[in-house]
Amino acid sequence: MIVSASRRTDIPACYAPWLARRLQDGYALVRHPHDRRVLTRVPLTSDVVDGLVLWTKYAEPLLPYLGALDAFPYYVQYTVTPYGEALEPGLPDVWQTRIQTLRQLAERIGASRIVWRYDPIILTRTYTLEWHIAQFDRMAAQLAPHCRKCTFSFVDLYDSTLRNMAGTGIRAIQPNEMRRLAAAFAGIAAHYGMSLDTCCEAIDLAAYGIGHAACVDRSIFEEIGGYPLTISAAKGQRSGCRCMQSTDIGAYGTCVNGCLYCYANADQASARRLHAQHDPASPLLFGVPEEGDIIRPMKAESYRDGQMRMF
Repeated sequence: MIVSASRRTDIPACYAPWLARRLQDGYALVRHPHDRRVLTRVPLTSDVVDGLVLWTKYAEPLLPYLGALDAFPYYVQYTVTPYGEALEPGLPDVWQTRIQTLRQLAERIGASRIVWRYDPIILTRTYTLEWHIAQFDRMAAQLAPHCRKCTFSFVDLYDSTLRNMAGTGIRAIQPNEMRRLAAAFAGIAAHYGMSLDTCCEAIDLAAYGIGHAACVDRSIFEEIGGYPLTISAAKGQRSGCRCMQSTDIGAYGTCVNGCLYCYANADQASARRLHAQHDPASPLLFGVPEEGDIIRPMKAESYRDGQMRMF
């Protein structure tokens, strides 16, 4: 199986010691997002885990724990966007700290294990097309040698995003604007020797040499792991998602990066409350197993050999 850590929260930035402890102990408990009494016991051992995808905006807290990942093929979906404190108040400065941390990570694990995400693209009166083109150029110049490609996407206007960004002037992005950005980004990426693709976008940008990403990418795992995988496409993801099936060990509403556009947090006060319940020694991301909880072992399949095992 493939493990995602995590689309639901920034585990490397906020919970790196917990991740290392879970890999050391060989399992994690994941509370069901709709029935909190049900816990799934997810095995995290190298005989059944074919790979890990890590999702983060700031990997510095993870650097001391990279050794815990060595038993697994893994790569990092690393978001670097230029919005700063206005939209990302819980993150360090992007130009002074976060870009430098990505470079440090690349020195440790190699550029082939890092995908730079310029995600999401937001348009307001401040964040114009011209602004994004200039920022993308500046970032690409610094990041191109340190990552395998760049994946970008346009913001989805979820209710929580509109609520948290009320007053910013955020608006829908029109197809002609998407194409203008794509053309400019493609020229910049080509200049710096980078490839581009999009995440969950219906628009066809092939005319600019831009394809559709699979963020949980079988080909990357096959390259890193050195073995073929027989794995199916993910179910239950957004329309346009091309990812392979994976198991997420995160929890919604627990990220304290504070990004206003985030779809995974209802509000930051709630996220801080859940974060305060975090114990790095607990098998759960926040809190501990409670009386009355139902723990269900996961049927875990290694796609290397097709053997189904119960843990």
